[in-house]
Amino acid sequence: MVIASLLAAIVVVPWPLASWLAKADWPGPGSLAHAVADALALDWRSGVVPGGAGSALDGPTRFWQVFHLVKALLSIGLLAAGIRALMRSWTLSAASGSAAGRLARWVGSLAALACAGVALLLTVANLQGVIAPLTSVLGFLPDAGPSASTGAVAIRGALAGTPVPASEAIVTDFARYHLALAVIGMLAALAVAGLAVRAWLCHRTIECVVLGLAVASIGVVVAANIGTGLDPVPALDAFLAGVPTR
Repeated sequence: MVIASLLAAIVVVPWPLASWLAKADWPGPGSLAHAVADALALDWRSGVVPGGAGSALDGPTRFWQVFHLVKALLSIGLLAAGIRALMRSWTLSAASGSAAGRLARWVGSLAALACAGVALLLTVANLQGVIAPLTSVLGFLPDAGPSASTGAVAIRGALAGTPVPASEAIVTDFARYHLALAVIGMLAALAVAGLAVRAWLCHRTIECVVLGLAVASIGVVVAANIGTGLDPVPALDAFLAGVPTR
C-alpha cells in the first residue's frame, strides 16, 4: 500500500505542488517548453545571462528545480520502502521451509528489487535536475518546435566562435549537470554494491547477479558523464543541433 501510494504520488503530485510552491501557472510540459524557448531567445537578445539576475529563464528554471526537488523527495521515500520490502523478503525467505513459501518470497523479492531499482533511477535523475536546473529545463527546447531554433542557433554560433557570458553560463551548467550525475552515480554504485554483498550473504544468487550487473551499468554511465562533464561543448552542440528549425 505504501509503495503503491508513493508511485501514484510521484506521477500526480510534483507538477501541481511545484506550481504552487514556485507560484507558476504552466498547465503542462508543452506550455513550459514554449516558455523556455521564448525566455532563452529574450535573454540572448537582451544580453542577460540565462538563469542569472533579471533572466527571463529564472521563472521556468526555478519551477523546474522545485519540481525535481519534490519528485526527488518522493523517490527517496519510494527507494526506502523498496529496500525495506527487499530486506523483509530476504529475511522471510531464509525462514521459510516450504517450496511454495520460498517461491512466493522469491517473486516478492524480485518485485521489491525492481521497485527499488526504479526508485533509484528516479532519485538520481531528479537530484541531477535539482543541482543543475538550467540545463534540465533547457531539455524542453526540442519539444518547443521551431520557436526554440532562435536561441539554439545563437548558442551554437557562440560555441563555434567567440564565447559570450550567456553561452559560458550554459556550458558551465551543462558540465555541472553531467558531473553531478557522475558523483551521484558513484554513490549509487557503492550503495548497490553493498546491497549485492548483502544479497550474497543471504544466499540470494539471482539478486546478487542482477545487482552486480547494475553496478557495472552504473559504472559505464558514470564514466560517460565524467567525459562529458570535462569536455561539455561537443555534447551540448549535438543536443542543440537536435532542436527543430522548421
